Amino acid sequence: TLFMPSVEILALLCERYGTPPPRPATVRQWADKYLAVYDRDIDKLRPTPEFKAGRRKAIEQTFRWLGGLADSHWQS
Repeated sequence: TLFMPSVEILALLCERYGTPPPRPATVRQWADKYLAVYDRDIDKLRPTPEFKAGRRKAIEQTFRWLGGLADSHWQS
């Protein structure tokens, strides 16, 4: 429950204050693992289809944000 807020805060710190982000491969690993667990376990909570899709989209967007920051930083 704390992982995604932590990813969001990390992206914010990297963007706003120039904190070096993790390497792009690390961000991809985190995203792949987190989304695999989400897909495996979300139905156990019996969410509405709208919530399930919306939450997954929000997770993907957060990882894309951090991944984009990582790509920009480590390519420089």
